[in-house]
Amino acid sequence: MIKKLQNLSLLIFLPFAFITNAQEARINEADKEYENFGFMEAREIYLKVAEKGFESEELFERLGNSYYFNADYREALEWYDKLFDLNENQDEGYLRRYAQTLQVTGNTEKAKKVYNLTKSESNQSLTAEDYLYLINENSSRYATQKLNDINTSGREFGHTYKDGKLIFSSTRDTGVFVKRKSSWDGLAFLDIYEAEITADTVVDNISKVKGEVNTKYHESSAVLTQDGETMYYTRSVENKEDNNNRLLRIYRASLIDNRWQEIGGLSVNMEGFSTAHPALGKDEKYLYFASNRPGGMGESDLYRAAFKADGSLDEPENLGEAINTKGRETFPFLSSENELYFSSDGHFGLGGLDIFYVKVQDDTSFSDILNVGKPINSYADDF
Repeated sequence: MIKKLQNLSLLIFLPFAFITNAQEARINEADKEYENFGFMEAREIYLKVAEKGFESEELFERLGNSYYFNADYREALEWYDKLFDLNENQDEGYLRRYAQTLQVTGNTEKAKKVYNLTKSESNQSLTAEDYLYLINENSSRYATQKLNDINTSGREFGHTYKDGKLIFSSTRDTGVFVKRKSSWDGLAFLDIYEAEITADTVVDNISKVKGEVNTKYHESSAVLTQDGETMYYTRSVENKEDNNNRLLRIYRASLIDNRWQEIGGLSVNMEGFSTAHPALGKDEKYLYFASNRPGGMGESDLYRAAFKADGSLDEPENLGEAINTKGRETFPFLSSENELYFSSDGHFGLGGLDIFYVKVQDDTSFSDILNVGKPINSYADDF
């Protein structure tokens, strides 16, 4: 009788062990995709594991993150809620993303409570209520108008306007029969385009920039020098340490015979980490950029590097805690008045990435950070 019970226990245990091992194998497969920023592929596997009833803090957080980093906040909320229900004692990074997700989806009161939980970890002086007060004070200073002829169902962004032309990045369909897709968001890869703009809103002659800038992967965030002869831009490249993982680099191109040529990477690029989204001030003394390199304060920080007399770049300097948080600081832009605009999700805002402003004072310090408010900032990502 005892032997029969032992055999029965073995028969019950073996299928359970097989199922557990199978789920662990699938999670390991998803983890590899996730760690290489293949959020779409990772999410598909994680969802199937979750449907089988498997629960863990890491599974719920990574599912939430796979939606959060693609600005799909309503879907992210479901998994962030599940994680918070399992264990409210989470690190600041998760709490900050959870608070932003709650804010985007209209759960402002809970968002404020969750965000304020981060204050004990980061020693922040401003509460969520303080941030919302300042946002209200700074709102209604701008009017916005959508450029319908440029925008598609994909993604368009950019920040260079010169001599009547807008230089921008887009995942737009150019009529290619087979299009490569990014494993980050499942969209076509970005290319850099130009368009003529007259009367502020009339757009015409949209085309890819001429020359060797665009490749089969991402190119974005172009900025031109004052003379219009040099372009700095972001390109995705293979990581030499992991061929499945693509990183971002800043490249330079020269305008020769009306074509962008002589492409070359910059010394500020760091192997194994991303360097992206270049920006130039009016005096062109510094190149500003975003990076997730070691030694930073958060998921990505803002840096700048001074130009030497020969046109090369000095060692980058982190812009410090006056600008950077434990979240994401990215997409810097310098106005003609030496005002630095950038996006961040490290401060409590209206949801996702919000645009912030500081005045660069004598190249050595910055004014207090201000959220530029509505309507520039919204419930979604703004940059």
